[in-house]
Amino acid sequence: MKIYEVNLPEGYVLKETVDFKSKKTMIILNIVATIIMLAVIIPSTILLLPKLEAVERIPFWVFLIFILGAIIYIFMHEGTHALAGMMLTHKKPKFGIGFSVAYCYFEGLYLYKWSALIVAIAPLLVFGVAFIVPAIVCTNGIVQLMFWWLFAMHIGGCTGDIYDAIIILFKRNSADMLMLDDGVTQRFYEKEDIKTEQQVKTEELKDDMEVETKKGAEITIESSSTN
Repeated sequence: MKIYEVNLPEGYVLKETVDFKSKKTMIILNIVATIIMLAVIIPSTILLLPKLEAVERIPFWVFLIFILGAIIYIFMHEGTHALAGMMLTHKKPKFGIGFSVAYCYFEGLYLYKWSALIVAIAPLLVFGVAFIVPAIVCTNGIVQLMFWWLFAMHIGGCTGDIYDAIIILFKRNSADMLMLDDGVTQRFYEKEDIKTEQQVKTEELKDDMEVETKKGAEITIESSSTN
C-alpha cells in the first residue's frame, strides 16, 4: 500500500480545499468546539457534584495542574501527529502556530487516504483513551473532574482533525485520494480519467461514423419501403 507521493501524479485534480486561515471556517469550528466542550463539561460536573460537595473548596493547585496539563497537551497533541506521520513516511515534520491553532505538517508530501486518516486522528485516539480512562476509574472526585475537563478540551481541540477525517471518509472517499497539508490548509485530490487530444478526436470520429452508419441504415430502409 502506497503511503505518499512527493509529486502529484498525472491525472489527479483538486477536489476540495480546507483553509483554516479563513475567518468563516475558524469561527464555525470554534463554535462547534465550544459546544462539544460544554456538552462534556456540564454533564460530567453535574454527575460529580455529590463527590464535590464533600469538599469545602477545590484546591487552587488543581486549577494550576489543569492549566499546566492543557499547555503540555497542546504540544503532545501536535507531537502525536508528528510521530504518526514520521512512522509512516520516515520524513521530518514541520510545526507552526497560527491564530487559535497549532499545527504540524509534512511539507510537500501528498498522503494517500489511509495514511492521511491515521495522521489526522492519531491524537484523537491516543488522548481520548489517556483522559477518559482515569476520568472513569479514579475515585477522587476532584481528579475525575480534572480529567473530564481535559477530555472536553481534547475533543474540542480535535474539531479540525475530526473535520478532516469526515472529508477523507465520506466526501473524498476514493481509495486513491491524496491530501496535501501545509499546516493551515489541506488540499484533497482525486484521480480523474483525463483524455488526450488524440483520444478526444478518435471518439469524435467514432461518433461521426456511428451517425453516418445510422443515416445510411435509415436511407436503406426508406428505399426498401418505397420499392
